[in-house]
Amino acid sequence: MGQPGLTLVELMVAVALLAVVFLPIWLSFTQSQATIAEGQWESLVINLGTAFAGQIRQLGPAGWSPTAGILPITPVPGGEYQLAGFPPMRKLILPPWPAAQMEVAYEVQAFGPLPTPGFLVCLHVRWQGKGPRRHQIVFAELATDE
Repeated sequence: MGQPGLTLVELMVAVALLAVVFLPIWLSFTQSQATIAEGQWESLVINLGTAFAGQIRQLGPAGWSPTAGILPITPVPGGEYQLAGFPPMRKLILPPWPAAQMEVAYEVQAFGPLPTPGFLVCLHVRWQGKGPRRHQIVFAELATDE
């Protein structure tokens, strides 16, 4: 008679079966953690884009001129933010963001020909998630009289 217990082959088959059972669970867990890490700033980014777009529409096309690339948005006293390169009247009220993890900037481009020329004002938001990957989104709003 054979010895009691598992042979090496039986032990390897048992380990393989356990791996097949637990591998999908582990992969699902790690993927959900990655999704949470990537979306950690989702609501703040949406709030920034919505506030920016609404205020650009209210400001209208008067006073805009194309910028030479992407410029920073800097905080000023009173919870407002100044658009670099524009006069003090070009202030926006935006939700505060964590400057250490998130960069917020803007860009103005001439846009046309439309019935009346306008400007495309873009909000650039870049942030670092928990992982090594950087994220970026651009919100574009058309400033025109139409």
